[in-house]
Amino acid sequence: MKLVRMHAIRKSSATLAAVSLLALGAALSAATPARAAPPQASADSVYRSELARCRNAPEVTDRHSCMREAGAARAEAHRNRLHDPSTDYHRNRMMRCDRLPGEHRNDCMRQMEDNGHTRMHGSVHGGGIWRETEVPVPAHGMAR
Repeated sequence: MKLVRMHAIRKSSATLAAVSLLALGAALSAATPARAAPPQASADSVYRSELARCRNAPEVTDRHSCMREAGAARAEAHRNRLHDPSTDYHRNRMMRCDRLPGEHRNDCMRQMEDNGHTRMHGSVHGGGIWRETEVPVPAHGMAR
């Protein structure tokens, strides 16, 4: 039997700020240009709601960090430097396959699209994800 130790993870203001940045990025990228308010107005409203949340932080240091991160997120939004991380994830997966030759590239793309035929094992935290896809190959000399 393998013993697994669980470590308590304390949520820090940096973690909350990172989640806030992701939420802000998702909110800004989901807005449609025809009906959306200017990004500055949206960023400012998110900033105000983040400040309200920061004021309820349990410790003064958390409160200051939270407010600093909210300000940094608003500044990045005003510079249009926040974006949807899922597009980066997709692009990185495809770039991994682009380095492979011919048929291997097609197999890699098929695995990355996760069409339900690929089994995934492991985790990023554990050191990596292993993808496994079974592809039937006819025996040598048999008609396809």
